[in-house]
Amino acid sequence: MIITILGSGASEGIPAFLCTCSRCAHARKARGPEIRQNACTLVTSHTGTSLLIDMPPQFKMAWDTGGFDQSALLGILITHRHEDHTLGLKYLVDAHPRNGVTDPHPIAAWMPQEVEEQWFGRTPPAAAIRVQRVAAARPFEIGPFTVTPVETLHLRPDDPGDARGQSFGYLIDDSDGTRLAYMVDSPPRFSEETSRILGTRRLDCLVFECTFAQGPPVSQHTDLEGLQTIRRSLDPRIMIASHVSHLNLGHRDLQELLGPQGITVAFDGMRVEFHGAV
Repeated sequence: MIITILGSGASEGIPAFLCTCSRCAHARKARGPEIRQNACTLVTSHTGTSLLIDMPPQFKMAWDTGGFDQSALLGILITHRHEDHTLGLKYLVDAHPRNGVTDPHPIAAWMPQEVEEQWFGRTPPAAAIRVQRVAAARPFEIGPFTVTPVETLHLRPDDPGDARGQSFGYLIDDSDGTRLAYMVDSPPRFSEETSRILGTRRLDCLVFECTFAQGPPVSQHTDLEGLQTIRRSLDPRIMIASHVSHLNLGHRDLQELLGPQGITVAFDGMRVEFHGAV
């Protein structure tokens, strides 16, 4: 399996627009891996076919810059309804003959119910999208992949703005035996069901969020302490920290801190290939 991190940042990205904090100022000067767009990842099977996780607004630029094969894309997995994960769905909506698009074949997009309602509640899905709903702990097959949605506790039931809705990570098994868990927008605590699913067997690769360096009281996201707790509890063969905000450390500082603990810090464009345990 190969994962390509198309974006490794949180909602504001780094540098955040109109922000003059020291982290954003440094990113504007240093460029390179200090620049982070919204979180988005391409997962490629040993067969060459792929899945896209989330569609933030900048996904198309990252896709075009990377020169990825759109004919190999089997489907799209949406984690939750927040706009830094869904605004790129507009490109599928616009892929229509009325806009001169010549091959708007439907691509399966797996999403929570409220994302479907948000985007297609009053109008039928566009020519280039076939909407599928996901439910926690209900696996489905996409080509060589078996995908199991695992619920995260990002959308809090005690928050009136988030009381209705679900957020998911995805456990992805390739037919060659490799296993990936992708968990952004997740606090470092799980439901019993999610803990059971993730602990079924050792993960070959775990991409987990690290939005903050420390707090503010982390209830919807993960900070450095929480990330290290997850590392110890799940013990993946490879662990990658992503979904980093400008309220965290810079890339180099994060890597110096987390590298000795066996955690790699994602950057935009990073490609990681891994194989199953021998």
